[in-house]
Amino acid sequence: MYSQNYIHFYHLTECGIGKAKIPEPSLRTEPIVRAISESSLPFLKMEKAMTEVSVLMVGLQPDLIDFSDPAYAAFPGMTAEKVMAGLNADQARLTALGYHASLCLVDFGETAERVLHERLGEKPVDCVMLGAGLRLIAKNTALFEKLLAVVHRTSPNATICFNTGPTDSAEAVGRWFPPPQRA
Repeated sequence: MYSQNYIHFYHLTECGIGKAKIPEPSLRTEPIVRAISESSLPFLKMEKAMTEVSVLMVGLQPDLIDFSDPAYAAFPGMTAEKVMAGLNADQARLTALGYHASLCLVDFGETAERVLHERLGEKPVDCVMLGAGLRLIAKNTALFEKLLAVVHRTSPNATICFNTGPTDSAEAVGRWFPPPQRA
């Protein structure tokens, strides 16, 4: 089994986000080989895709959102019930595809950082999906930045992805981790 560091390294370099160096052998978390060539990196991604990928879906508590607020005008007709139904359906879809998906719903800042930190501290996750309501609504930018920092500090090896609404989380996760193969 390969460490998440190698998987994360591959995802960063595959997407052109950075050209990180492979850690020195003494810094590796698992002594798998002394050197990894560029041609062997696709195997690492495939290895991770064949195991269960844990996904934490982070979003705002739908019942706290004021959908009449002009900031949410880009989502006409949206209600807390529709958002929650979309999130539950997305979680079920991810599970059906073979991911281990769970929800982490936060408030607008009173306890959001603490709730996410505690949730990420329960067990390691492979992927953190930050919802559109956090990212696309301008007045939520500071909260989005704080939650992103919590993910970075608490789960530095987790891949971060973004959906565009409460119904396309599987596509967001799938960009980084192909759906696992069910036995």
